[in-house]
Amino acid sequence: MAIGGRIDGEPLSVAIGVFDGVHRGHRALLDRVVADGGHPTVLTFATNPAAVTRPDSFLGDLSTLDERLRLFEEAGVRSAVVIDFSSAFAQLDGVTFVNAFMERVAPVQHVVVGFDFHLGRGRDTGGTEMAQMLEHRRIRVDIVPALKDNGEPISSSRIRHYVRSGRIEAAARLLGRPYAYRVAGALPASLADATQVLPANGAYQARFIGKTEESNGTVRVGDGGRIAWNVSGDRWHTVEFEKAL
Repeated sequence: MAIGGRIDGEPLSVAIGVFDGVHRGHRALLDRVVADGGHPTVLTFATNPAAVTRPDSFLGDLSTLDERLRLFEEAGVRSAVVIDFSSAFAQLDGVTFVNAFMERVAPVQHVVVGFDFHLGRGRDTGGTEMAQMLEHRRIRVDIVPALKDNGEPISSSRIRHYVRSGRIEAAARLLGRPYAYRVAGALPASLADATQVLPANGAYQARFIGKTEESNGTVRVGDGGRIAWNVSGDRWHTVEFEKAL
C-alpha cells in the first residue's frame, strides 16, 4: 500500500476518518471505496484528534497507526494519506480543510464518510456540508449510516469504554476481532505512558503474537498500567485480549 502526503494518477475513491480500531462500522466505509471502481484510498490522521483537542478526557487509542494501515491494506485499500493532526491544524475551518484535501489528493471521484463525521474548528462541517462543497466539482459524497449492535451504533468511543471497563468480549464483537495491544517485546514494567487503552485491572486470557510464533497464556493488568504475563520470552509484539478470567 502506498503511504504519503499526496496521491496523483487514476481517479480516487476516498474514505475519510480517524478509523481508530478499524471496527466493523469502519469496514463498511472501506468496503464502499473498494467496491466503487476508483483507486481505493484512505485519508486519516497520524494522531487521534481527540488526543489533541480533549487530552484530559480521551481514554486512549484502540490501535496504533501501523495497525490501522495494516488493516486498511487487508480491506483492499491501496493508498493512504496520513495527516499530522496538531493544535494548529485543529484551528482550520471545514472549508479550508476541504480545499487543502482537494489539493493533496487529486483527482477525486468519490468520497465516503461515516454518519457521525465532522471536521473543522468546532466540528463545523459534517458530511452534508462536505457534499454541498464538493457538488460543483462533480464529486459524489456518500454518508454511510451507522452499523448497529444491540440497537446502538458501533463507535470507537463505545469500544474504548468496553475495553477500559474490562468487557473484552463485547469490544471484540464490535471490532470484529480480539482487541490487540502492542507491546515492546520484552515484558515492560509499566505501560502507563502508552497511547493505547489498557483494559481494566484483572486477569485475561490472551494470545501472544511474535514475528515468527504465537502462544496462548494469561496476562494480568495492575495499577499504574503495570502488566505481567505467564508466557516466557521477550519476542512478543502484540497481546490479543480474548476474555476476562
